[in-house]
Amino acid sequence: PVKEVMINHAQISQVIYSGNLEELYSLIQRNRKLGFQTMEQDLLGLVKSGEITTETAIESANRSKLLKDMMQYS
Repeated sequence: PVKEVMINHAQISQVIYSGNLEELYSLIQRNRKLGFQTMEQDLLGLVKSGEITTETAIESANRSKLLKDMMQYS
């Protein structure tokens, strides 16, 4: 299963409270060290480990263009 992880953190609470929900994705993307993970980051990991194909990952992604870019530069 693919997962997106967002942990209750002061930055997350502040973004939600301020109503700037469009910032959530980039905040999740930037905070992997804190345990956050985007769906695209998880899909990329599954492709790299050989668990799924590139095509399956792209079809499953919420942001397929972003995933393609991540694949190109990883």
